[in-house]
Amino acid sequence: MFSFEWGNPIADPMSIFMMFTVLIPPLRTYLGGWENFTPDEGRTWELIGGFLLDPFFLVATASVIITVWFSHRDGYVKLSPGDLRAANWYLLCGAYIHFLMDGLVGCYGVWGLMRRAYETLDGRFPHAPSPDAGFTSGSLPEKTIESNLPFSTPSMAMRRSIPNFSVPFVVGHLEMIVYFPLCLALYYAYKRGLAWRRPLEILVASFQLFGAIIFMGSEEVMGSPNLFIKGHVTGAGMVKEANLIDSICFYWFAYLFANLIWVFVPIPLIWKATADICRGEVKTCLPWVNPDGSVEDEFLVERLAEGDEGDEVDDEEEPFFDEDDELEADEEEHKKTR
Repeated sequence: MFSFEWGNPIADPMSIFMMFTVLIPPLRTYLGGWENFTPDEGRTWELIGGFLLDPFFLVATASVIITVWFSHRDGYVKLSPGDLRAANWYLLCGAYIHFLMDGLVGCYGVWGLMRRAYETLDGRFPHAPSPDAGFTSGSLPEKTIESNLPFSTPSMAMRRSIPNFSVPFVVGHLEMIVYFPLCLALYYAYKRGLAWRRPLEILVASFQLFGAIIFMGSEEVMGSPNLFIKGHVTGAGMVKEANLIDSICFYWFAYLFANLIWVFVPIPLIWKATADICRGEVKTCLPWVNPDGSVEDEFLVERLAEGDEGDEVDDEEEPFFDEDDELEADEEEHKKTR
């Protein structure tokens, strides 16, 4: 029998965030298509179906399922609600954000509709046109959404024509190659209650924080030359904007809000992991859930090897330093100095 713990998806912020992130591109297509591309109804559903059944999306989903199974296959630690949300954060970030979106979509242009969302938002990604190519805000070449072939990467010369292209390109590869496996390992460590979870968490969360600051900060320092869709001033003027939906979906949600998440979430995770280490909480004694669903009251996750009882400590054992001998030595030293 196999049992696992995910928590309430409605109460899990990362699950809600991922749902909105994945649904925005097909929803935008259904509501009227993209700039320079207005498919008929049959073509719209064909694009949405291909988006949800894309092989790269399925690979990311498979990595989540395999990691959850591997972490729960012979039991797991029953985590607190806060730790459970943190574990889910690393799992979903690793598979969908670091590996699929920022890595494969951002660097190699896979997953058609999501690639179009990246192109619509930020000109630093390799498949987006350069602002010097004659395209204005919201005006993108029609062929980008039609070409759904993976790894249709443009030449390095084209990339170099894009201001500051190197930042998302380097950060995206780090996310795909380094962050992704470390996040899955961190989820496993959470669910197994392993001692190395805390130092690894400090490392991974610091990577996430640093990447978000570099990604946003480098663009803001240059005056945001690569953002095709800017935020509008709130009020009546904003309501009258023709691209209000794009402004909300891509600038306020996908760029500003989503990137700030990777600034404000890692900080408390780093703080908590550091505090646990400083308190000496390197091992986890928590309720252990067996594969059949039964719960043991206490279970030391880092179990001793079979037959190894460990070193027993005698509470009545004499201290290493004898206090009387120590006092006598002090008195003798005092007499010599008189």
